[in-house]
Amino acid sequence: MRKQKDRCIVADAAGDEENFTAASIKLRRQKDIYEDFCKAADSYTQYERTFVAGYDRRLAGKTGTVTRKQREFDKAQMTLES
Repeated sequence: MRKQKDRCIVADAAGDEENFTAASIKLRRQKDIYEDFCKAADSYTQYERTFVAGYDRRLAGKTGTVTRKQREFDKAQMTLES
């Protein structure tokens, strides 16, 4: 997750929206997998281990917006296929 956060920081600084979107989606998927793993192991999530300097609230919000849009798109695609 730290590597993906670094990639988000670099893509945002470069203004590369395509790479930022890809890194954001991968980061969200990794977070989902980590949460599922912690539930299966009956443990709590330790997000302090994923801290990256420079990945602040602004970037986290921007990442969240991108992943929400992607999830809405995926839901629309599933609806069309049904």
